[in-house]
Amino acid sequence: MTGRTSRRIAAFVLAAVLLCACGQTGQVVDAGAAPTQRPVGASPAPVASPAASPAPDPSPPAGEVPPSRDEGSGPDTDGTAPDPTTTVAVYFTRGERVEAVRRVVPRVARIGSAAIEQLLAGPTASEVDAGYTTQIPEGTRLRDLAISDGVAVVDLSGEFESGGGTLGLTLRLAQVACTLDAFPTVDGVRFAVDGEVVDVFSGDGLVIDEPVACNDYTEVSGAGTPQPAPDPS
Repeated sequence: MTGRTSRRIAAFVLAAVLLCACGQTGQVVDAGAAPTQRPVGASPAPVASPAASPAPDPSPPAGEVPPSRDEGSGPDTDGTAPDPTTTVAVYFTRGERVEAVRRVVPRVARIGSAAIEQLLAGPTASEVDAGYTTQIPEGTRLRDLAISDGVAVVDLSGEFESGGGTLGLTLRLAQVACTLDAFPTVDGVRFAVDGEVVDVFSGDGLVIDEPVACNDYTEVSGAGTPQPAPDPS
């Protein structure tokens, strides 16, 4: 073999090596399996329909309570629990007697004052239809209520003394005394008007210089007393 022939063979071998190297370094990174070639005349492959979204689960997530449909109980619309309430007995007149009706009021610390406020507000329309009235003059306001050693001192505005004969005044005092005496912690009631404790009531000379209870008005008070919350202070 001549030198020229040897150089040609060496050049051919080198070119082949370079060609192989260029094929490896220039190939593109595979992004996934390529589809196979479909034979001529073959039916097209079916196209898969997109998966349907799962139906939403109607049940609430674990640990979550569904909202209540009972609007008369349960949380308020803002999510807070309703304020607790209690029932008190309020005495109105019916004929020539006083009788108790029940009122639902918020359970507050001064539940006795809440009962007197209900009394001073007068009977509701439905109570009037049932025959209830009041002998307490319109405009009478509760100024204060203090309870000590079983005696409730109720301080009312000056309107409380205005008008009424002996029977009307007796019924008026009985309404207040029986409303407060309905609480087990009250044994007797003293009256004050505009801050002054009264011993003789109005111009009719009704003496009330000692604590009075509902039983002191047996001639006008009905039998049976509904018992509200135990602490009216």
